[in-house]
Amino acid sequence: MYPRSPASAGNEAAQTFIKLADVHVKLESKSEAASSWVEASKAYQKSGNPGAWQLAQSDTCSSAGPQQ
Repeated sequence: MYPRSPASAGNEAAQTFIKLADVHVKLESKSEAASSWVEASKAYQKSGNPGAWQLAQSDTCSSAGPQQ
């Protein structure tokens, strides 16, 4: 296996935090979901690809809105 670049590792970490946030949303733990999204944005920022956060946010946040 080849060593991963910091950008690749950052993107993978961010994607994992987004998945974790989705789980917290389903469990109705809004505070934990928010913390996971913050960590995802930090990981994307460290990866040098902050534009990826905007794409992930548009995909994830649309499904995490208020449930009626």
